[in-house]
Amino acid sequence: MKNEISQSASGRLFFWDQIPNFKKGLFIPILNGVLSKHSQSSVNFLYTEPYESDDNIIVSTTAILDKIVTRGNPTFVNLDLEERILTSKFLKSWTKSRLENDTDNHLFGTYLLNSPIGNDHNKTRKELPNVFSLGYSNELSKHQCSLKIENRLQNITSAEEDIFYDSFIKNFCSAISRHLHRQVLISDILGYEDSDLINQKVDFCLSIESVKWIFEIDGQQHSTDEDQKEFDRKRDELLRDENWSVYRINAEEVRTNISNWFVTFKNNLVKYEREVLEFQQQHTLNEYLDSNVFLTIIFPHLVHRTIRALIHAIRFGDVKIKSDLKLLIIEEDVPVILEALHQLSILWSNLKILSSEIPNFPNIEAHYIGKNTLIDLPDDAKIKYSNVEQLEENYDLVISNSVTLYSGQKGLLQSKYIKETGYKVIEIRTKFSLLEYRTLLWSMPIEYKLEEIEIFNNNSSDSGQMSFGYDKYNALLFFLRNIFRKYHFWDGQLKAIARMLMKKPTIVLLPTGGGKSLTYQFTGLLHPGVTIIIDPLVSLMVDQVDNLNQMGFDRAGFISSLLDADERDLALKRLSSGLIYYCFLAPERLQMIDFRNNLRTLVAQFPISLAVIDEVHCVSEWGHDFRPSYLHLGRNIRKYCTPEDLSETPTLIGLTGTASFAVLTDVQMELNITDEEAIILPKSFDRKELVYHVKKVPTIEKPSALKIIKQSMPRIFRKNPQTFFQPKEEHTNSGIVFCPWVNGILGVTTIAGLLNHNNYYAGKKPKSWGNSTEDDWRKYKIDRQSKFKKNLIQELVATKSFGMGIDKPNIRYTIHYNIPHSIEAFYQEAGRAGRDSKNAHCFIIYSDDNYEEAESLLFNRDHQQVVAKINDIKQQNRGDLIIQMWLLYNSYQDRTLEKRKTYNLWMTDLYPIISEMKVNSTNTRDIDFGNNFARGNTEKAIFRLVILGIVEEYSVDWHFRKFQVVAKNLAPSDIKKNLYNYLLNYKVESEVNKLTQKINADDLQTAIKLSLNVLIDFVYDEIAQKRKQALRTMAEICRYFKSDEQFRETILAYLQESEFSDILKKWINLPFDEIGFDAIIEILNQLSDLEQIKRLIGTSRRMLDEDPTNTALRTLSVCARARSKTENNDSVYQELKALINQLEEQYQQILEPDGMLIHVVQEIQIYRPLLETSGLDYILRKIGTSSFIRKFISLNPEYGNIEILTNMEKILIAGSLRQIQGIQSFINIKGAVS
Repeated sequence: MKNEISQSASGRLFFWDQIPNFKKGLFIPILNGVLSKHSQSSVNFLYTEPYESDDNIIVSTTAILDKIVTRGNPTFVNLDLEERILTSKFLKSWTKSRLENDTDNHLFGTYLLNSPIGNDHNKTRKELPNVFSLGYSNELSKHQCSLKIENRLQNITSAEEDIFYDSFIKNFCSAISRHLHRQVLISDILGYEDSDLINQKVDFCLSIESVKWIFEIDGQQHSTDEDQKEFDRKRDELLRDENWSVYRINAEEVRTNISNWFVTFKNNLVKYEREVLEFQQQHTLNEYLDSNVFLTIIFPHLVHRTIRALIHAIRFGDVKIKSDLKLLIIEEDVPVILEALHQLSILWSNLKILSSEIPNFPNIEAHYIGKNTLIDLPDDAKIKYSNVEQLEENYDLVISNSVTLYSGQKGLLQSKYIKETGYKVIEIRTKFSLLEYRTLLWSMPIEYKLEEIEIFNNNSSDSGQMSFGYDKYNALLFFLRNIFRKYHFWDGQLKAIARMLMKKPTIVLLPTGGGKSLTYQFTGLLHPGVTIIIDPLVSLMVDQVDNLNQMGFDRAGFISSLLDADERDLALKRLSSGLIYYCFLAPERLQMIDFRNNLRTLVAQFPISLAVIDEVHCVSEWGHDFRPSYLHLGRNIRKYCTPEDLSETPTLIGLTGTASFAVLTDVQMELNITDEEAIILPKSFDRKELVYHVKKVPTIEKPSALKIIKQSMPRIFRKNPQTFFQPKEEHTNSGIVFCPWVNGILGVTTIAGLLNHNNYYAGKKPKSWGNSTEDDWRKYKIDRQSKFKKNLIQELVATKSFGMGIDKPNIRYTIHYNIPHSIEAFYQEAGRAGRDSKNAHCFIIYSDDNYEEAESLLFNRDHQQVVAKINDIKQQNRGDLIIQMWLLYNSYQDRTLEKRKTYNLWMTDLYPIISEMKVNSTNTRDIDFGNNFARGNTEKAIFRLVILGIVEEYSVDWHFRKFQVVAKNLAPSDIKKNLYNYLLNYKVESEVNKLTQKINADDLQTAIKLSLNVLIDFVYDEIAQKRKQALRTMAEICRYFKSDEQFRETILAYLQESEFSDILKKWINLPFDEIGFDAIIEILNQLSDLEQIKRLIGTSRRMLDEDPTNTALRTLSVCARARSKTENNDSVYQELKALINQLEEQYQQILEPDGMLIHVVQEIQIYRPLLETSGLDYILRKIGTSSFIRKFISLNPEYGNIEILTNMEKILIAGSLRQIQGIQSFINIKGAVS
C-alpha cells in the first residue's frame, strides 16, 4: 500500500540460552524460526504518505536505534523488559539465580534453574506455533471476516473470487477464515523474489503454521492456452517445493458447484491439518495472556516488534519528537504500546547521554483505550497515561495497534472511537509475508563526546573513582549489558570503545581472550552503516560470524574462498542492499578490482563507518605473521570505502593480541596514526588461569611423549579418566594440538592418527587427500571447526591457521608438538585455552636435539648453506630450533637470488612499459603468477618495488591468476628518497645515511639496482635477523624451563612494559657509541631486587627481538642474566657467546670496545665465577687483542704469571692468527713479565 511501511523485527529473552536442556535440543532453532516467521508487521500512515524526516539528527538517531533493534531476527529484548517479566507475579514459582554470580561476573542477567517450560519443553515446542496464530477473541475474528475487501483489490478481483471467499467463510469458522488472504504476491509467499514471477499474485492463500493452502480460481484460458498451462505448472511446482498445497478450481465450478467442492475438500483434510484447525477453533489468544508461553516468548517478541514500528513512526511520520507529545493509544487486543514506548525511551535516553546532539526523549501524555498492561510499568517520568472513554479534539498522534489484525484491517475500537478524519492516525498491524523487511537505514554519523571516558584508562571495576563522566560510563554499561549481556568492561575495552565512537583511529593491543572483538561489535552498532572486518583466516571469519549469531546478531556475513561464485555474488548483493551490518573479508578481496568497484557501489548507498583490520600485525614484515595481502589495506580502505563526496571516511581500527614495537611502527604507518594515545595497551598480559608445562624429550620420543601427556590429563584435572575425553556439551574438556606442518611426520594428519582420530584442520589441503578437490577440503575443515565449536568433537589437531583468534570458552588444554616461531605466536596460540577463566594447561613438547649446531647456524648470513646443512641432519635428529629454522630459511631463501629476481621483474616486465614515458607517468602490466609458491615470490618482489615507489599499486585477478601492476617512472633521486624515508622508520638518520650513501642518483637503472641491494640486505640483516632472534628466544625459554611460575614470569617480562621499556625503546637502532657504556652502568646500578632483574631481562629480550644486532642491548642482557638467580650458567654463557660473536663484527666500529669487554668479564667474575675461565677463553679466541689483555692484567694481577700468559699466547696463536700485531705485542708483554 502507498502509505504503508513494512518491517521485520523479533526479540526473545536471553535466559533461554542459559538452559542446557534447550541448548542440546531443538528448542532454540525452533524458537528462532517461529519468532522470525512472525516478525513481519506494518505501519500504515492514514494521514500522509510516509517520508523521511528532514531533521538529520532525528534521521541519525532513528537509524542507530533501528540498527540496535534489528541486529538479529530474533535478537535479545531489552534487559529491563526481561528482568521485569522474570520477576513478575506470574512466574513466582520459577527458581532463579543471577548469572553474574554463576559466571564469575562474566555474564549479566537472570538464570533460571527450574521452570515449568524447562521441565516440559517438548510440549512448549509443539504448542508455541499454534498459539502464535490464534485470533485474539471470537468477536474480533468475526469482525475481521466481516471487513470489506480493500479498495486497492476491488478492480483486480472477479465475481467468482467473491463467491469463493464467501463460501470459505461459511465452511470454516472465523478463527480460521481470518487467515485467508486475497491477491497475495508470490514473493510474500515464497519469502524471496523470483525473477520469473515478479509482481505475480495468487488469488487466495491461507497460512496457519504447517497448514499452507493456495487457491487459484481459473478462467477458461488456464485450461485451453498451452503457454498459460505450462506457466501455471511451473508456478505451482515452485510453490509446492516450498510446502504449499495448491488447489486450482475452475471458475465455472465456483459458480455452480462450490458447496460440493468444499465438502470434498474438508473430507480430504489430513490428520495434521485437522489438528491445527481444531486448535484454532477451540482456543483464543486472550486465554493465554497469563500463560508461561505467552509471557516469556510471545509478549516480549511483540513488544520488541512494536519498538521498531514506533521508530518508523518517528522517522517517517512527521512526529514532533523534540517537544512534549499527547498521544491517543488504542489497543485492539494485546496491550504492548505503552511497554514499547517505555523500552524505546530507555534506549533513546541512554543514547542521548552519549551524544549531546540527540534531543531528549519527549515527555508523553498518553490517553489509553484498551486492556490493562500485562506487566506493571515502572514509574517513568517520560510517560504518563490514563484510561479514557471520551476523546479530546487534538492529539499529536493516534496509534491504533493490533497483533492479530492484518495490514489494512480496521479494529473494533478504532471504528468506534475514530470517526473523524482530522486525527493523525497510524495503524500498527501484523503483515502476512514471509519476505523480510530489514535493511539498514541511511544516515550521517552522530557525534559522540566521550573524552572523559577515553582518559579514564582504568578497569570498569574502578569506575567509582571517576570524578566526571559517570553518567556516560553508565550509559555505555547499559548498552554492554543490554546488547551483549556482559557484566562489565574488561581492561582496555572502555577506552577503545570511547575512541572508536568518537571516530578516532585506534590500535587495540589486548591479550588473547581480552575481548578485542567486542570493541568493534559494540561500536559498529552505535554507528550507522556497515562495519567491515579484514580477517586473515577463513576459520577466524567463520568463528566471528558464529559468535555474533550466538549473541543475537544475524546481520553478519563473510565473503571468502569458502563460498562458491554464486554464493559470493549473493553475499555481495546482500551487502550492497544493506542486509549485512558486519561484513568479514579476506584481505585478498581488497586486492581485486571487481570487489573494489562493489565497495564503491555500497558506499554510495550506505556508509562504511568502521573498517577493522583484525590481526593487524600481519601488515608488518617485522611481524610473525606477515602477509603481503595486508599491504596498502589502510590506503585501499580510504580510497574505496569513502563516497565520492568524501562525506564519510571509515574509521580505521587495528586489532592484535601481541605486537612488537617495530610492528606497531608499521601498523601506525599503514593506518596513518601518529597519536600514541591511539594505542590501547593492557595493564597486564598475564593469563592467571593458564598453567604452562614444557616436556623436554629427544625428537624421536615425541610421539610417546604426546600420548603420555594425553593419558595424564584426567589426573592433572582431577577428573574421571573414563569420561574425560567424551564430548559433554559446554562441559567438554576440549583441546587443541598444534603442529608446525600440514604434511609429514610433524603434520596434522600424522599427529591426528597418533591420537586415534581424524579431527584436523589446516590452511592447505593435506597431500593424503590425493585427488580430492579443494572444495571437498574446505567443506571438511569447516565441518571440523563447527563440530569442535559445538562440542561435538573433543579435540582438534591444527596448524597455526586455526589458532589465531578462535573464541571457544571451554578449551582446557593446548599441546604444541613443536615450538612456535616466537613467544608472541606461542602466547596467542596457547591463549586459545581457558577463555572461560577456568584453569587450563598449555604444554610444549620440546626437543633440544642438536641445539649447539642450530646456534652455530642461526646467524649465518648464507641461508642456502644453512638449509643444506639442515638437510644433512636426519629428521629424527632435528630438534625444535632446527625445525623452525628450516621453515624460516625457506621464507628468506637467499639475498642474492632475491635481488636478482626482483631486478629482473623490473627490467623484464615493468620497465619496458614506462621507459619512453615522462617522469611520474604510470602504466599497467599483467604479470602471471601460476601456482601459490610462484605467487608468493612474485608478490614479495612487487612489494619491494612498492617501497621504492616504482610500483604505485597492484591488484590480483585470482580467476586468471595474474597481478595487475601499476608501474611508475620515477627520477633516480626519488627512488633513493623513497628508500631513505622507508629506512628512517626503523633506523636513525646517521645510520640511514651510511646505508644509502653509495646509491647513485644519476642513473635510473643503477639507482634501482643499488637501492634494491640496500633494501634486501636490510631485510635480511634486520628483519630476518629479528626473526632468528625471536626464534632463539622461544627455544631458549623452553630449554631452561623450570616451572610454570618461572616460565610465566619470563613470558610476561618479555611481553609487558616495565620501568626499563621507555629508555630501552630509545636504544633500538642506535649504534653502541650513541648509547654509551655509562647508560648501561646506570641501568645496572638501579637494580635493587630480583623482580627488577627479571623485568630487565624480559624487556631486553623483547628489545633484542626488535634489534638483534644492538651491542648495547646484548651487553645489558648478559649482565642482567649474570645477576639473576633464576637464569642458569648455560643461559648466561650462551648469551655471552652471542655478544662476543656480535662484537667480533663490530669491534672496529666501537670507540672503546676493550673497556666494555672488561666490565662484562668483571660482571661474570662477581656473579658467575664458574663461567670466568670459559668466558675469558671464548673472548680471547674470538677477539683477544694486546690492548684488551694489557687492561685485563692490570685489573687482574693474579693473571700475571708465566703459566697463564703462556696459555693466553697459545689461544691467541691458535685462534687469532689474523691478529699478528696483537700476538707480537702479547709476546712483548710476556717478556716484560718474565
